[in-house]
Amino acid sequence: MQTASFTISSDPGYLDVSAGDTGGDWSDITVTPIGSFTGPVTLSVTSITDANGAAASGVSAAFESSNGPASSGVSVPGNASDTLWVTASSSAPQGSYTITLTGTDSGGNTTTTQLTVQVDAGFNLFATPQNVTLAPGSSTVAGGSGLNASPVITATSAGDATGATITILQANIYDENGDEVTDGSVSISAPGSVTVGGAGSPATITVGSGAANGSTYTVAITGQDAAGNTSYAWISVTVGAPGLSLQANPSTVSVNAGDTTGALSVVTVTPTGGFAGSVGLSYTTTRPSGYAGTLPVVIFSPTSVSITDTNSQTSNATITADATVVPGQYAITLTGASGAVTASKQITVVVNSAGSQTLSITTGSNSGNVDLPIDLTATGSLASTTGYRWSTGTVWRSDTASGTYSVYTGNDITYNLIDQNDPSNTATNAANPLSGATLNNASNALEVQATFGTPGYYIIQVNATAAVSGKTYTATGYIGGNPPSGSSSSSSQNANAKTANAATANDSTPTPNTPVTVSGWAFGYSFSDAWGQFIANQWFYGGGRMVNLYQGDTYNSSKYGKSQPIEVYMMANDDFTSLAHNAILPFIQNFSHTALKGTTSIRFHGEVQNDTMGPAQLRGKIPYDLTGYNLMHGSKASVGDVQASVSFSRSSPLSPKVNYQINWSWNDIIDVNSSYSVDIVVAAVSKIFGWIISGNPTDFQYRIRWSTNGYFVQGSGRSLGNVTGWPLTSP
Repeated sequence: MQTASFTISSDPGYLDVSAGDTGGDWSDITVTPIGSFTGPVTLSVTSITDANGAAASGVSAAFESSNGPASSGVSVPGNASDTLWVTASSSAPQGSYTITLTGTDSGGNTTTTQLTVQVDAGFNLFATPQNVTLAPGSSTVAGGSGLNASPVITATSAGDATGATITILQANIYDENGDEVTDGSVSISAPGSVTVGGAGSPATITVGSGAANGSTYTVAITGQDAAGNTSYAWISVTVGAPGLSLQANPSTVSVNAGDTTGALSVVTVTPTGGFAGSVGLSYTTTRPSGYAGTLPVVIFSPTSVSITDTNSQTSNATITADATVVPGQYAITLTGASGAVTASKQITVVVNSAGSQTLSITTGSNSGNVDLPIDLTATGSLASTTGYRWSTGTVWRSDTASGTYSVYTGNDITYNLIDQNDPSNTATNAANPLSGATLNNASNALEVQATFGTPGYYIIQVNATAAVSGKTYTATGYIGGNPPSGSSSSSSQNANAKTANAATANDSTPTPNTPVTVSGWAFGYSFSDAWGQFIANQWFYGGGRMVNLYQGDTYNSSKYGKSQPIEVYMMANDDFTSLAHNAILPFIQNFSHTALKGTTSIRFHGEVQNDTMGPAQLRGKIPYDLTGYNLMHGSKASVGDVQASVSFSRSSPLSPKVNYQINWSWNDIIDVNSSYSVDIVVAAVSKIFGWIISGNPTDFQYRIRWSTNGYFVQGSGRSLGNVTGWPLTSP
């Protein structure tokens, strides 16, 4: 209970210590005055209790200034902070503890705050490697290498003495949904014990003959020390027959007869099903009918690649044609082979007459997502002085990654073409994607941004055209994979387009409060962002008040249907979804397996922009796109940004399935931000015409509070799989 004119805060408010670790963990304790309060404040540890509320033994806390449970005193203003160190003895039981701190001023007035402390085992259990891939009916090999090597179980000290015995108690198997399985699909023979700091012992993992290819499992191993503390090791098991896949970029190259430099295609070798080993590269050329002359030559560098894990390896394939090769088109098959395991990729080589200009397109990586911008570069011997003309062409679509692709004729794709060397030079397509988008630029470098209204897997054709000496040269490249010939499997670059339907993203059933109905116009412009109109109108018409919105409060939305909850608006906003995802995902991935429990908080800067009017590259650049969250939008420190309180829970300590609930509080202020000229202009116009409306434009604060929940299945190495729930998955 607060009776003093100051507050106490801790950063962080969640600590994680290991039993017996004398280093412990620490938190910065800060005293903040309320109003004009000044003076000394004494900080002290009032109590340390376990999860049942009983006084805890084995957990201690001391302030750095005094090396004891009470600080030597802080002063407001001035040195208004101290550091609290928390340690746990080797006999401290694992679990969650609460530390209560009290601050007392010179008049005897007090205020309190609490920290959460998680005590872990006095040792850490590990399995190396953490990822195993096996074909059905096979087992790992002790002392082997690659993805079928037996994992070695080791223990390191986190307080326990080197040489202490760690007993391996049990192993549990979970499927890719985090549910425990006992059908023998995967089994493990683990050592009975390991020693802290020792070399470790191998564990044999076996995949049953009936296990389905492509399925994944998590093996959870429990170790216990003499004090009863436990720690866990996880091993991810993928079921699949070993194999390879081969890709070439570009898959069509052009070379002049007699050109000793040649044309380059980058060959990517990707392992599947746990393949490991050396892959030799070779090629064969299909002779055109009736042709008996010399053929183009492929030189690989390196001539073989070594696969030791799940990562792809590359080799440069240089294609040359000597002066005796007859100009024309040649089909060359590139092959990667390791014993009986092979993979092939056919490329097309166009041989031009000696001295001809050549042009081809290479594409950069877009992380497997055609929603993300991708860079393209026109390469070859062509030296254009008149510039390049880039255009988008045919689009193919499939409902599934491995489905049949067909030409897409929908009108819900938007392209934005950006000159990489001059970002101000852009072009956007018309409403119908069949008309494509065209950009003229002086350089050979382009960035393509595509957005989609219909979910699916897409392949997009992009063309580059240039004229030299009165002749026109055109090259074609593809985003998302190679164009299908009849039925075609998707390339690994194909990815699901975003869906605009966010209504199902709200995982909990809200209790509606008084609906917030928004309508009308803002500044004489007609906007499709109804909630943005409401916010802008609050400022323009002199609202000047705090607006509190809670889960279930509704707004009118032509985009998502009438009377949608306000949290849907936040979660469906592309910009804010990306910000929330990027803040939460690293936060979760940085936790260890055993630390994913309890409640903790983060805070991050989260601007929200109107996402209903044009491509992302143009947002904020024209007044017609500045509604609601953009217009008159500052971020004063007194209001704050995004505060997210995250609660984690597991169905059992071993389960890789982690449930989470996030309580969001998004705070901001609508005010004139001098950093943006449009704010200043609109504010000036508003004052001039203030007599027309009833009141003057006034800054106001607003808060939006809502919660979301979901779960993820945590694999080895802190990886996440089968994630569900916003913001880890977009609505």
